[in-house]
Amino acid sequence: MIKDIALYLEDLNLVSIILRLTMAVIFGGIIGYGRERERRPAGLRTHILVSIGATLALITNIYMCKIYNGYTDPTRLGAQVISGIGFLGAGTIIVTGKNKVRGLTTAAGLWACACMGLAIGAGFYSGAIIGCLFISAVTVALANIDKKINRNSRNITLYILVNSTTAASRLLQDIQSKNVKISDIEISNNNVSSNDLIGILLGLKISREVCHYDFIESITNKNEVIFLQEIN
Repeated sequence: MIKDIALYLEDLNLVSIILRLTMAVIFGGIIGYGRERERRPAGLRTHILVSIGATLALITNIYMCKIYNGYTDPTRLGAQVISGIGFLGAGTIIVTGKNKVRGLTTAAGLWACACMGLAIGAGFYSGAIIGCLFISAVTVALANIDKKINRNSRNITLYILVNSTTAASRLLQDIQSKNVKISDIEISNNNVSSNDLIGILLGLKISREVCHYDFIESITNKNEVIFLQEIN
């Protein structure tokens, strides 16, 4: 009985298609939720869409292989998904001053999520479940270890959005007064809803007397700061 059900779900039919797409939503959501909590560029919806897209691509490829009696390659679209996901991952990567690269974990997570979607689309359920557990462990569980390491780090990178050039100047002076050294700085002007917002990417080196968490909290609470994100 169980073997018959397993064989039925491995075959391409209406029930297995619905099951695979449902798994893609759930598993992509599990991974994306962890990134959403960390306020990363690619969050819940992005990971779900990547997972659904990869699953649907391989389902479509298997379907085409069936209706054309094996005259097409059943892995062709899957291979294109793995290579094509790179453009999406590239959008999450930031190269700061002195060629420091940030956002690679998010990009790698999207790529892994796409691979998981391909496993689901192929009906490789056990591989997809185990893969989801491992990806979640790395992106969610190990994030706490990352945070502890970063809290003890004396070098941090912040992206801050302020409401004017005057506010930016005042903020930089305030940061330097807190016994914090600015090692990198990039300033950009972003026109949002006809308001001139100043984006500041800061590489900072804080002294051991300064508490990592308290310092970031003090900057976040300033009236002129519209948005702040620590980039790991």
